[in-house]
Order: sequence, then structure tokens, then C-alpha cells
Amino acid sequence: MRKLLPVIIVIILLFLSLISHGQQPVIEIKSFEYSWSGRNDAMNVIVALDDSSKKRIESSFAKAFKNRWNVALPAVSFSFKPLSAFSNQPRFKTQLKEKEPGKWYLFLQVFENANIPNTVLEDDAISTSLELRCKLVNGANDSVITDKTLTVNIIRRAPPKDQVPLRRLPACPDSFVQGFDSIATWLFEPEQVSKKSLKFKSACVFQEVLYSDTIRTRLAFKRNIMGIHQLTLPTFTLQPSSPLYVKTGMKRNVGGRSLGGVVTALTGLSTGKTKYYKYKADCSFKDNDSTWHCLIDYTEEVSAERIRVKEYDGSHSLQSSDYQLSARYTDPHSLNVITLEADTLATFRMTNINDVATLTSYDKLWDGSDSTTIAHLLPKWNNKVAEKEVVLSGKIGNDTFTMKTCKGKRIKEFYINDRLVTTINGRPGPISGLVFHPVSVRQLKIFTILSSLPYAYLCEFN
Repeated sequence: MRKLLPVIIVIILLFLSLISHGQQPVIEIKSFEYSWSGRNDAMNVIVALDDSSKKRIESSFAKAFKNRWNVALPAVSFSFKPLSAFSNQPRFKTQLKEKEPGKWYLFLQVFENANIPNTVLEDDAISTSLELRCKLVNGANDSVITDKTLTVNIIRRAPPKDQVPLRRLPACPDSFVQGFDSIATWLFEPEQVSKKSLKFKSACVFQEVLYSDTIRTRLAFKRNIMGIHQLTLPTFTLQPSSPLYVKTGMKRNVGGRSLGGVVTALTGLSTGKTKYYKYKADCSFKDNDSTWHCLIDYTEEVSAERIRVKEYDGSHSLQSSDYQLSARYTDPHSLNVITLEADTLATFRMTNINDVATLTSYDKLWDGSDSTTIAHLLPKWNNKVAEKEVVLSGKIGNDTFTMKTCKGKRIKEFYINDRLVTTINGRPGPISGLVFHPVSVRQLKIFTILSSLPYAYLCEFN
């Protein structure tokens, strides 16, 4: 037995040694930071997230780390903080003063950089970027397990056509959080990829529009090269043509060789001059063998600047810049018409309303389609400029009618004799609608035409 004892001890020591060498390392997180430019919090998505959303981002990194090395990260929270006003880029400190065998040391940093060109004004374009840095060090031999830098360009998808996008947020917060499953995987994967792009859904205003009347019919529209198809019985197709814009005359000319020129010549102060041109827009829609025309009067305002220039001989002359379009708007007093061949079927006047108060009434956001993404909307994320809404009022046959737009002209409400009969959603063209009270096919075609007009063009810069 005594002879076997040393052998048994050696076997036990060898077994313990094998166990020791097979143990998983202990992860010590030295830095776990998420920062952003603090100059304009309204343009950084992370500011829009609640605590549970931030936890989902942390869990994305923990899951990706476990999948890569089969080692669990300790429970830790990101240090979420904006950069100081004097800093453009966070520092990434990875120095280790003390190291222990059996430990891996993790440094991880995410910087949300909204100060890049082509920011949150365009759809389907880069709205912001994420700059990630990660370093993982083995404490046993000071070797670097991974050292990676990754830039992820965030591309904001165009919002659904019946929604009002929030232009100051680069992405919908919920879509942004989901994207970190991919971002964390890219950061920890073995391949040295330094740049990626990821499309996120737009943040949109969530505003419930509730109607007290019972819905009789739900309209469905489809648009292709053949035209606008109304798919719900009674079906029809209207094939639009590009609007024809015809100049009908000059309204008046302010400037020229007038008092403004005298002021500039005598004082050297620049003065402006403006011309007003009247136009008529002809929006036509083919319907089988007939053609509908919607004729709308509008005005274009063009302006130029007059300056005094000193010549070589000491004298002065007046020079003028080229005229540039400064405003385009419809005339609320003009009577616009819808015709079918030689018959006038509808007449109406058009008024534009700029309701700034609607911006402050928005208090919720979502991705435009999924109700589970609804979240609180702070005032600083609201759009700064309200789109002008449109009100049409006139007659269809012997009936009075009104069209009111809301949600950035994406919803058109149609009233006949002061009773809401139909709503049509979509911009620039209709995509869906609701019918509350009976309407004729002719009335529905007129409503479809009025829902398809180029309102944004007719009210540009105004």
C-alpha cells in the first residue's frame, strides 16, 4: 500500500493540474462605455432610450461575447454619458497596471457620432454613425486576444407614406436597439472588418386618429406604371400624367427702377426687388376613354438683390443678382376646378394652414407600423417646422364639400355637407382609406384625384 501511495498522489496532482488548465478564464471588465456628442442630444438615439432598452443593448454584447468565446460576461452596466463640450472623440485607455493569470481584461467603447455630413434630413441615407473599439487582453501572458475598431454607418429608411417622420432622430429607438445584436456580433467576430452599414427604421410620430362613425368600407389602393388602382368594389383605375405648369401672366413687379434703386444708389445699402408670376397647374388623370383635369392657380415669387458697385474711375453703378425662387403658394381667392371632358364637376378654393401648435401636441413615437414600438416622445425630438396643412372647400354638383389634411398631409378627410364621409391615407398618392357614409363612384374618383395632387410643390418655400 505504501508503494502505491506516491503513485496515487501523482495521479491526483496530475488530475488537478488538468482541471486547472481547463478552467474558463474570469472576465474582468476594465471599461464599458457608451458616449455621444452632448452638443445636440436631440440627434442622438441613445438619449431617447429608457433603462430597459439600454439593458437590451448590454445583453446584445454579453450574448455575442458568449457565442464567440463561450465565456460569460459578468453583470455590468454601460457607463452612459455625453462627451464634454470641449471634446470631439472619447479617449480609449487600455493600459493595465496589474494582471493576473486566469483573467481576461475587457475594454469596450461605443461612441455615437451624430456630427457627420448628410445628417438627419434625408431618407435612405446615412443619418449617424457608431464608432466601436474593443480590446481583450490575457492576463496570463499579456497577449492580446482581440483588438478591433469598427465603424457602423446608420442608414435611416424612408418612413411609411402615411406617417410623419421625426427628422431630429436618426432612427426609431426600438429598431436601433434591435440592431445591436448584429453590431455586437460584428465587433467580436474573428474577421477584421472595420466598416459596416445597417438600415434602421425611421422614428415617426404616433398619433391615433379616432373616428366616432362606424366604418362601412376599407379602401385599398395600388399604384404602378398603369396608374392608381382602387381595389375595393367598385374598382376603378385612374392613370395620372405629369402635371403641366403654364405661366398665365405677371401679377406685379416690385423693384426695378424704383425707390429701392434710389436708396441703394444714394446710401450703398442693398435693397431687394421681387417679381410675382401667376401660373396654372393642370393635373390630368385618364379614366378609360375620358380624361379628368384638375386646374389650380398658384403664384411664384422670385427675388433678387440690388447692390452699389464702385467703378475704376471712382463712379458708382447699380448691379443686380439673378432672380431666385423665394416662394410658391396658391391663391385662397382663386376658384379651382375639376373637369371631365367639357363638364365641370367640382369647384373649390385652397387654403394653407401653418399650425405650429401641432408640434407640441406630439407626445409619442413609433416605427410607423408596429404598435409594440410606441414610446414616449420628448419635446426636443419633435420637428422644428410644421408642414402646412391644406383645406379645400367648394362644391361637387349640388353638394358642398371640404377636404382637410392632417399628419403632414398624409391623411385627407373628406366632408360632404359638413359630414365626414371618407378618409384617404398616403403621400404623395393614396394607399388606403375608410368610408363612413355612402359615396358615389364619381365622388370617390374626385377624392382620389384630390388626394394625389402635388401639394408640396404648390406650397414650396412658403
